[in-house]
Amino acid sequence: MDTNTFQTIDSIFNPTSVAVVGASRTPGKAGSAFLKGLIAARFKGDLFPVNPEGGEVMGLPAYRCLGDIPRPVDNVIVAIPRAALPPVLEDCATKGVRMVQLFTAGFSELSGEDGLAQEKQLAARARSCGYRLLGPNCIGVSRPALSLPLGPEGILARPGHVGFVSQSGSLSLRTAQVGITRGIGFSKIVSFGNGADLDSLDFLEYMGMDPDTTVIGAYLEGVKDGPRFVRILKDICRTKPVVVWKGGATEAGARTAASHTGSLAGSMAVWRAALKQSAAMAADTLEEAGDLLLGLQTLPPVSGKRVTIISGLADGGGGESVAASDICTSLGMEAPPFAPATVKALTGLVGSVGSILHNPLDLSQAYGRPERIRQALELASGDPNIDVVIFEAVLDFLYAWLSDETIEALFSMLIELSPKLGKPVIAILPPGINEMPRLELEKRLLAAGVPSYPSLERAVKTLARLHRWNRQRAETEIESWDRGGP
Repeated sequence: MDTNTFQTIDSIFNPTSVAVVGASRTPGKAGSAFLKGLIAARFKGDLFPVNPEGGEVMGLPAYRCLGDIPRPVDNVIVAIPRAALPPVLEDCATKGVRMVQLFTAGFSELSGEDGLAQEKQLAARARSCGYRLLGPNCIGVSRPALSLPLGPEGILARPGHVGFVSQSGSLSLRTAQVGITRGIGFSKIVSFGNGADLDSLDFLEYMGMDPDTTVIGAYLEGVKDGPRFVRILKDICRTKPVVVWKGGATEAGARTAASHTGSLAGSMAVWRAALKQSAAMAADTLEEAGDLLLGLQTLPPVSGKRVTIISGLADGGGGESVAASDICTSLGMEAPPFAPATVKALTGLVGSVGSILHNPLDLSQAYGRPERIRQALELASGDPNIDVVIFEAVLDFLYAWLSDETIEALFSMLIELSPKLGKPVIAILPPGINEMPRLELEKRLLAAGVPSYPSLERAVKTLARLHRWNRQRAETEIESWDRGGP
């Protein structure tokens, strides 16, 4: 990507002013929702509602057309019927805006070749007039650090270093929501819809060059230029990990994709081959994409696949230990035996009755005592046969057996100790009846650089994928990767 194109796309994520065409005093209208979201997020720039009746909208002066706005306008969000577009687009050209975001739909996703021809005309007109077109049929861009929210819902994700490119508006919103609940921080998010002008390849290439972005995720239903897609992915994956969630994997899904954003989904086998060839990671679901992005954001490179799993912090963990061994083996990771010296030290610490002192480790005989669990964690993580530490805290059991004071001391110890163990650490916090304390603990652990997963299966699957990616990265001599901090 040349410098001028990069700077043009970068300016879309850094507007100093936004106009909303279609802003209305009527609740429930899309234009009103966009404006309300920008106001609620406290967007750090000027806002200009555009409504043919003028007056005020949500306490802001409303302008009858873009030309009436007395100051420059960077980005324009257009949420009006398709038939009303032509004069608005002419105003955009005259006003000298940088980007026009068309929430307006009804093009290639509905009318096939005719709609596609109309989109090509829109894109050609935009380029000839000096602005770039986003959409149609899209909810646009978000930059959390600038308080620029996503879509008419006004979702403002956590600031961070993950960039996300999405063909779907609703799934970009869902991804941002997953980020909010699980602690994934985003540099930039874009929903480009039909991609008449700027599309997935432009934004992927931009994210690859963007210094604010160190991890990239994408939801794609199809691409217009397969060879360019592979070239861009290969280039990006030399310095940054990329997770691609492919929509339209089945015949039924491909038909739906065609009617959603007018996309030609292509053979899933070809997609898989392209991702493997480029070292990008494939995700099959929103949950899997979120798991991978969280791990990439938080964990250092996973260089080994030998895991210790510690459970039974206050109750019998024997069953969990057996299941953990099966899960690791089935997903390509290992739970190797501890070295004899580690087993001896653990036996002296918690005894040999009622606990399982090989790996996976059941600490039920520590009776929830924070100092004893701390020593056991240090012994297990320091074992030469171990690369990654996983501890499982079932809050429902802890609250049944321990006092609130002991639980707080236990969690404070885990949060303080985890960054000092010298190895990647993951927490398993299964959902249950104590959901609010669980969510609070997730936040506290994440602040210490420890990601949490709702099940052992999802955590180990994520580790296995990250280990394979790191191994492939080393084998192909990919450049060092900096995840950009917690």
